[in-house]
Amino acid sequence: MQPLGDGVQIVRGDDYASVMIFEHSTDAKAVIDDVAAHIGKKWRRFEMVKNGNSTLSGRPSAFESFSGVNPEGVEAELKLECVVDGGVAYVLVSGYPLKDAAKAQDPLNQIQHSFALLQHRAESTPAPSAPTVGIEATDLTPEDATMYHLDHPTGALVIDLNQSGPAAKSGLQLHDVILAIDGTAVDGAAMLERVIASHKPGDVIEVQLCRMENESKVVSKTLNVTLGANTR
Repeated sequence: MQPLGDGVQIVRGDDYASVMIFEHSTDAKAVIDDVAAHIGKKWRRFEMVKNGNSTLSGRPSAFESFSGVNPEGVEAELKLECVVDGGVAYVLVSGYPLKDAAKAQDPLNQIQHSFALLQHRAESTPAPSAPTVGIEATDLTPEDATMYHLDHPTGALVIDLNQSGPAAKSGLQLHDVILAIDGTAVDGAAMLERVIASHKPGDVIEVQLCRMENESKVVSKTLNVTLGANTR
């Protein structure tokens, strides 16, 4: 399973943990709420099951736990724990399929207990940039497929669009369905993320999509999108 956001992946496999870093932050709970809102758009039945205060790397932290169906279609639990140090928020993202809850707890607890913040950060080292197109997408439902005259619910439905982002500037619109990138079929939102992440800022990708012009007319379009940089 891929990490859920920009950061450093610690564990590979069905049970995972990654770290997300946000500068200019002071409120751990506010950071968690923002991350949860971002991730929750890609899950179904995403809801909070527990929240509270804890300790991470010897410092007071906040946490929230959620359950739902992740982008891969698996019933899973997600935990976000945030500690703020020197104006920088560190979010430990961990999760596991609910069917593997028993075996996942020990390794994820060990990660939480061994989590340590760097004491010295190289200010002169620029933050790595990740490619972005400036959209949020989700998987299609069977009802969506029927509406867009598709044989199967494949593709990625655009549910949020940064109007100043690369995709919008190239002509992509809200509620477009992305069907392929550079001629390779996109079967869902998770695959779309993987394809974009395999590129670098400045790359130009060819996006094949379909768009509903009215209730009875769906048109196909091809756009060239120059990937932007996301340093968050």
